[in-house]
Amino acid sequence: MDLPAGWRIGPAEAAEISNAAWWDAFQDPALSKLLAEAIAGSLDLKAAAARVDEARAQYGLARSALFPQLNADASGERLRVSMPGGGGYGHPFERDTSAVLDDVLNGYVSIEAAAREYGVAIRSTRRADEQVSMPEHFSVDGAATTALRSVRAR
Repeated sequence: MDLPAGWRIGPAEAAEISNAAWWDAFQDPALSKLLAEAIAGSLDLKAAAARVDEARAQYGLARSALFPQLNADASGERLRVSMPGGGGYGHPFERDTSAVLDDVLNGYVSIEAAAREYGVAIRSTRRADEQVSMPEHFSVDGAATTALRSVRAR
């Protein structure tokens, strides 16, 4: 049987692995020489030692299920908040109504947010049979805007 070269060991290593010099008790040089030659040519001893190591490793793996398990995970998230409407200084209810209308037309602010946040009432003149809203369908309702802004000013 051909064994890998890594399994071959020298006589000194084989004697150390066997660690049982029982033949020395007989004080027979012929027996000692014979056993020294046997150990030097024995690959079974190295294979047996490897099987013992493998069995110990398998035992350790099997026992590992008996111990508590610890897992860790790290994650992160980035969030960007973009506030609707145009920038500027001052109170939102003092913002130019045409700028708020532009924000509605550009999709930055909804009609509801224009009334709630800026006090600007936007009306739509689109008819029910028209399927597409065009910029000319929207305008600022001056009277309703004045009313909204006066209520908020109190």
